[in-house]
Amino acid sequence: MSRLKSVTVKRFKRLSEVKIDLGTTTLLIGANNAGKSSLLQAIPFAVSLAQSAKLVGGVAWRDGKYELSFSQTQLLYCPVSGAMTLAFGGTLRDPCRAEWPGLICESEP
Repeated sequence: MSRLKSVTVKRFKRLSEVKIDLGTTTLLIGANNAGKSSLLQAIPFAVSLAQSAKLVGGVAWRDGKYELSFSQTQLLYCPVSGAMTLAFGGTLRDPCRAEWPGLICESEP
C-alpha cells in the first residue's frame, strides 16, 4: 500500500506556500495562529474539490492543469461558510503571478 510522502499547500487561507514531509507519524507543533489548523483543513477541502469537480463536470485536464468552474453550493465539503475566504489574502487568484490555490501530494509505492 502506498503512503503520502509529502503535502504542499499553496495560497490557502494565510498559508502562502507550505511543504510538509510526512513520516509514519507527523506532529504539527506551533504557536497559536501559526497555520496548523489551516494545513489540516486544506487536505479534506482539496479532496472535496476533486470529488465535487468529478461529479459536476468529469475530468477536464488541459495543459497539465484541471480546469472547471462550479458554484460554492456544489461543494461536498467546505471548512467555512464562504469558500472565497479560504484563498490567500481573500483573493482566489494572484494577478501578479496568475497562480491559484493548490494542494500537491507526493506518494511513494
